[in-house]
Amino acid sequence: MNTEGRPYMIGIVDDDRRVLESVGNLLESTGYDVHLFDSGEAFLDADVIGRIDALICDIRMPGMDGITLVQRVGMERPHLPVMLITACSDVDLTAIRGVNYRGIFRKPIDAAALIEAIAASLKI
Repeated sequence: MNTEGRPYMIGIVDDDRRVLESVGNLLESTGYDVHLFDSGEAFLDADVIGRIDALICDIRMPGMDGITLVQRVGMERPHLPVMLITACSDVDLTAIRGVNYRGIFRKPIDAAALIEAIAASLKI
């Protein structure tokens, strides 16, 4: 629970429906309020940037990629904890500036490590 007495809200963005749902189910089972988005555009259209407590985002997606999305989020919420996920091993993270980047998780995602990173980011 956050300081307002509600569960922490986590936004998850991934174009792979299986990953999106499995990470969402994992985090819901640990008590988070989870909001799923299948694209960066859908996330921005939902206008949740001001309400989420952390963001988990795939790096490579059609349309708006994850790097572009977290840069846009960082302009509004530079201290929002961001965790990146990817199936690729050749990721260049030098473009990530102005965001509270908390780690990269390779698919298949280590559930325990992700939960630990979120808890550390939210200081719970």
